[in-house]
Amino acid sequence: MTDPTGRSFLSYRRSRSDECARLIAAQRERGIPTWRDVDDLNTEPTERELRRVLRDDGIANVVLWMSPETADSLMIRNVEAPIAFERHGRADGFFVVPVAAGGLGYQEAAQAIRNSVSLTNIANWNTIKLDADPATDADISRVANQVLKQRLQAIDARLPQGEPLRISFNTRRAMGPQLGSALAIDWSHRFGGDYNREASAADWQRKLLPALTDVRSTVEQVLPHRKLLICGFASLPAATALGFEFMATSGIETAWEQRMPDGNCQIWNLSCGREDAGFSINILEGELGSDDLAVLVSVNNDVTQAVASSVGEVGPFRAYVHLNHHNSRQGATLDTPGQAVDLARKTIEAARRARSEYSTGGRVHLFMAVPVGLAMLVGQLLNTLGPVQTYEHVQSDAIGIYRSAALLNCPS
Repeated sequence: MTDPTGRSFLSYRRSRSDECARLIAAQRERGIPTWRDVDDLNTEPTERELRRVLRDDGIANVVLWMSPETADSLMIRNVEAPIAFERHGRADGFFVVPVAAGGLGYQEAAQAIRNSVSLTNIANWNTIKLDADPATDADISRVANQVLKQRLQAIDARLPQGEPLRISFNTRRAMGPQLGSALAIDWSHRFGGDYNREASAADWQRKLLPALTDVRSTVEQVLPHRKLLICGFASLPAATALGFEFMATSGIETAWEQRMPDGNCQIWNLSCGREDAGFSINILEGELGSDDLAVLVSVNNDVTQAVASSVGEVGPFRAYVHLNHHNSRQGATLDTPGQAVDLARKTIEAARRARSEYSTGGRVHLFMAVPVGLAMLVGQLLNTLGPVQTYEHVQSDAIGIYRSAALLNCPS
């Protein structure tokens, strides 16, 4: 029986490696774990190993990337494609996404994949036809989104009614497929490793934020009544962007599985009742000529020194709004989901008041040292604040500095 949360197998010619590397990245950025020969093929006889992999229930689908070179590949025509079609015929959730690439028409693609061991005629399928050669980034996203749609359909058909859709979300390191996760969003290849933990502005705007939009829109289309339960090791800007995409007004109930200091987990979502978290709001006036507002949220650490050290990287600001714990400047904890909700809502309320009081119409700049679940909750409430600039903390020295990350809610 096919595991619908398994990997997406890519069948392609290596002369198309650039296109297919972009497709692998696009799938992973949308939560689809992948299998590709150059990454995952064991040191075994190639045909035997490919047959074993393709028949494994942990392979959820095959993307059949047909290009002019496919006609010369006996491995694709006589091994990969026939096994893929055979598994599709079992009707157990396994699916095939055929793609006519490299300028091929529908009939040309069918001819390129024709073989003597299968009666399947790909000309009768709803093949994705790509006109550009090589494929554009828009083409790549189109294919990845089709895989995402069919994956979610297969998962929804198997998932018991009332069960949440589980999503893992990782930016710090590649985690691979996660047991029980319908989607495993992996952005680690955009973040440069454990010491350079920043995605570029171009990657944020062209790759990562559009991928989140695609995930949200596909979830809305395929399973709008499912709750989402998300966990993982994500950067604060990424978690904030996730929350912004699944904002409170989206109608999709979204929760974060927050790991607590004692090792236990709590479910944090905006439906939890507020409990006073003991945080106060302090406002410091800045430069009269600025139209931007800085919002500082200090939970794990006090962010003020790092913001002050970031002069030249950030600012100037009309005012600084700082939320920190009444009794601690060294760090605090949020003990309950209700306290997290209280601080998230208090952050947005304080930002709105400061915007009104100081008549700022520019960007809100968000500096946080908080649990990742709180970053997601804050993101879910940002829809009324206009453009919001998030920041990544970079440990350049004992204090560190902030560098810009995702820009949210900004018209393109």
